[in-house]
Amino acid sequence: LQYFFSRIDSEIYGAGTKLSHNVVGLIGVSNGVNKDLISGLPSQMVEIHEPIRLMLLIEQEPHLISEVLKRKHSLFEWVENQWVRLAAYSPKTKEISIWIKGAWTSLKTEKVPPPPRISGNILAIAKNRETLPVSTLSDNSASEISQ
Repeated sequence: LQYFFSRIDSEIYGAGTKLSHNVVGLIGVSNGVNKDLISGLPSQMVEIHEPIRLMLLIEQEPHLISEVLKRKHSLFEWVENQWVRLAAYSPKTKEISIWIKGAWTSLKTEKVPPPPRISGNILAIAKNRETLPVSTLSDNSASEISQ
């Protein structure tokens, strides 16, 4: 959560930029001379990667997982509030179900399209600072990596 909130607003929930940080008593940092201690992460640590949620894939029947969630309220709260994502792989039916809004939803894997192919100069792609979607490199891009 510290990474998530520091990424949302680095000045309020994070530590701002590292350029003006002063070490205070080896327990924290402050921005400038007369500021309070800061507890978040500096913007240089969170500007590259998007904050993502943890996804748990449990190999068990979904109804059994639901029973455990009902008995353990603190665990149920993490899943229900979508702080973590939860999926179940049924060993009997070989089906994947995802917990969405209090119920299991079957994932239709046959309708999932293959990832898009990326072609072109791999160095130009690597210099992109934006988050890229899951993709497949074309043959000419892959050969550039090995060179």
